Amino acid sequence: MVRSCETIAYDSVTSPPPVALVCGAKNCGKTAFSRHLLNILLQRYQKVAYLDTDVGQTEFTPPGFLSLTVIDQLTPDLTIPCLKTPERYAILNSDIIHY
Repeated sequence: MVRSCETIAYDSVTSPPPVALVCGAKNCGKTAFSRHLLNILLQRYQKVAYLDTDVGQTEFTPPGFLSLTVIDQLTPDLTIPCLKTPERYAILNSDIIHY
């Protein structure tokens, strides 16, 4: 996992910052990988945008949010999610989408 995160963060020295899409089956480590990648990217860049599309298990907002959050500080404990105010969000429920 560490090597994959470092490859994403550091293999593009002259090109624009990387864009990564993390997907996979349930319980395969997507959240752990994303948190680790976020911290590695924050060591190289001042800010990292995190688009959270998993409305059932959100990273920085309460469940039910589709959110774009700009992170500017390392997450000290990768096992504990921390709530942040997103730049943009949509609240999803079974009847309507709120922006």
